[in-house]
Amino acid sequence: SESGMLVLKVKRDDYGDTPVGTVTLVYNLQQALPTLKYTPNYVETGVVLGGSITETGTLKNSGLTALKDINLSLLDSNGQVMTEAHPESQWIGIMTSAEIDTLEVGDSAAVRLQIQPPENAAEGIYQYQLRVQSSNHPTRHINVFVYITQSGIGHALFHFSDIYTGYSVKGNQP
Repeated sequence: SESGMLVLKVKRDDYGDTPVGTVTLVYNLQQALPTLKYTPNYVETGVVLGGSITETGTLKNSGLTALKDINLSLLDSNGQVMTEAHPESQWIGIMTSAEIDTLEVGDSAAVRLQIQPPENAAEGIYQYQLRVQSSNHPTRHINVFVYITQSGIGHALFHFSDIYTGYSVKGNQP
């Protein structure tokens, strides 16, 4: 990176060529880089055995130069790339192109995951990662959590807070 310092003389019309002060500007120039943003920052979904669901996320380049040679792949819970030989690759996969040549500054690309477990799959929580690699950006991993049930009925836990008055429910005491 290039760095340096500029000293600027401040002049006023009524002082002629005599400076009234100086301003020092220190600078550091760096190479323009892409910046990968992804939404949502993780995927959490559920599906019944024998059912099907599609989840869509967005990759966006909010950097200062094009993001190049993007490659998408799914990793299993052990961090291994899911090839066609992987048993779960038959029911979870990337539906969009796994290769994107270039994502220009400000451009976005949708990434769709198709999840369709067979009737004989084991119920449970499955964890994956969508790996996003590029030739000019660090590799990123997006967590994917899939809940598979027979009934499609799950559980929810809610936590409520009174952020306005600071009083609890019991006896209106802080």
